[in-house]
Amino acid sequence: MGMNGLHLIIGTGPLGQRTARALLEECRRVHMLNRSGQLSVALDGVEVVKGDLSTPEHAMTLLHGAAMIYQCAQPSMGQSSFRCRAVGIALTHAS
Repeated sequence: MGMNGLHLIIGTGPLGQRTARALLEECRRVHMLNRSGQLSVALDGVEVVKGDLSTPEHAMTLLHGAAMIYQCAQPSMGQSSFRCRAVGIALTHAS
């Protein structure tokens, strides 16, 4: 698959959006993942996927088929360090 396959961006904030725009300029197939499945700004050519990466099993399902994964999500203020650690562990197991 490599660079021509699906590019999955985890996080839809400013960093994720800039990453998506750069990939779209290179004519890449781009999906963005967040917990709401919503994107605050419309990005033509991007599919937004709803999902939560806090468990390895769920992460493996959501990340399946991605040629490249970009971790652009930042924890929200007040988000527990336990949740951030759980997402990191899930991503490690899924990759």
